[in-house]
Amino acid sequence: MNERENGQLPLAKRTERWEQIRTAYVAGIGLREIARNMNIPEGTVLAHAKRHGWTQEIQAVTKEASREFKGLPRMP
Repeated sequence: MNERENGQLPLAKRTERWEQIRTAYVAGIGLREIARNMNIPEGTVLAHAKRHGWTQEIQAVTKEASREFKGLPRMP
């Protein structure tokens, strides 16, 4: 079966698309907005992010960055 028959992109293109989605999410764009912009059901994007732990990764990095930022001396 080709992609027209089964409605799916080839594996390489699917992987590339999810990498683009993750990059956009890491850059600060919301998952629902990404889904709308890429014409993918919101539930699909949200489920993929949850399944692969993206939210926890982002939260951990944000938490660490805020700790480092709080440790910087204040400007007068």
